[in-house]
Amino acid sequence: GSEQAVAGAIDLVEGTKVTPLPILGEPPKLVLHGIYFSARSRRLYGVNHDEATGESIEVFDVLEEDGVSLKHAGSIRSPLFANFALNDVVEGAGKDEVYVTEWQAAAFPAGGKRGLSSAPLELRLKRALSSPLTFFKVPLTRVFRCTVSTQRCSVASSARFVGANGIAISDDRHTVFVNDAPAQRLTVLARQPDGSLEEVSSFGLKHIVDNLEMTADGALHAGTIPFPYASASVCQ
Repeated sequence: GSEQAVAGAIDLVEGTKVTPLPILGEPPKLVLHGIYFSARSRRLYGVNHDEATGESIEVFDVLEEDGVSLKHAGSIRSPLFANFALNDVVEGAGKDEVYVTEWQAAAFPAGGKRGLSSAPLELRLKRALSSPLTFFKVPLTRVFRCTVSTQRCSVASSARFVGANGIAISDDRHTVFVNDAPAQRLTVLARQPDGSLEEVSSFGLKHIVDNLEMTADGALHAGTIPFPYASASVCQ
């Protein structure tokens, strides 16, 4: 769980220099996961796992007067967001649209794994089934589309994933890429005029992939997990 976690921060890394960025406003406690910086809108988005206020996407304006700082522009919360279930986020066609991946098909109880013993039976059963469903590669997770100004979210695509993980978007904001880590696949989706995403293709990968980033020249970069059986105990 995140209740006892120390509040996180956002750092600016310049070469070997690491600077915690000051944040104006009152964001919730930062327990951040995937983040995305938009050079177009000068905004930073982060998936946040603060149990006290609920699963969210935190939105920050990047200020560049007298150094770099952040201004908290708001939080996006939705009944679609299960506890600890979100993973990564990108900005869509404009600064009022974001896409976020759902990594877990079943919510974790309050307190994380330690809260399982006192959680409702239905939730305990869902969590017990999560590992077998992942092992047999049953696609249940989704990608959501949210409007920042209204905080309204919806399922963005009919495509389903075993565990929708990293997400990237092309420089023209017409194409979205989602990696499905347990399935060892990458899916390409085309943004439609209404903001929904339509699956175009998918292809297998040599390794399990975690994060995705796309550069302005169209190159897609991914971080791999070559030895997933060791990930619980060591770092490669």
